[in-house]
Amino acid sequence: MLAALRHTARLAARSFALAHPSPTSSRFFAMSASQQHQNPWTEQPKSLEDLKTYLVVVPDIAESKRMEVRAQHLEEARPAFANGWFIEAGATFADDSRTKMTGSYLLMRGESPEQIKARLSKDIYSEGGAWDVPNAQITPVFRAKH
Repeated sequence: MLAALRHTARLAARSFALAHPSPTSSRFFAMSASQQHQNPWTEQPKSLEDLKTYLVVVPDIAESKRMEVRAQHLEEARPAFANGWFIEAGATFADDSRTKMTGSYLLMRGESPEQIKARLSKDIYSEGGAWDVPNAQITPVFRAKH
């Protein structure tokens, strides 16, 4: 009986370890970016009034994996809008046929271009192989009040 309990405990421990690998294990490093990823947009900004507004154009990398992580990106963008980081966002295209996505545009808030680039580099589109964040264009803008 005791041997059976020990065997069951070992199986449970092994099952847990497979489902939740330690950050120091080789299995953790073999996990895909989307499995290791933490959403950078859930954090509340300090104060929206203290943030500046930027137009950001982020190109896709060659052989972009955009469609592989798109569903997760769209889900994670919800708190970015709710918390005030994103004002508007969408895809950019190669031409008016709108058949080939080339990147993304974002009207967003941030403290500085450096902070925006740091946050974008933690987005699943960056970690998952879609965005070329080092080549993002970040331009300060002023939104007209209507």
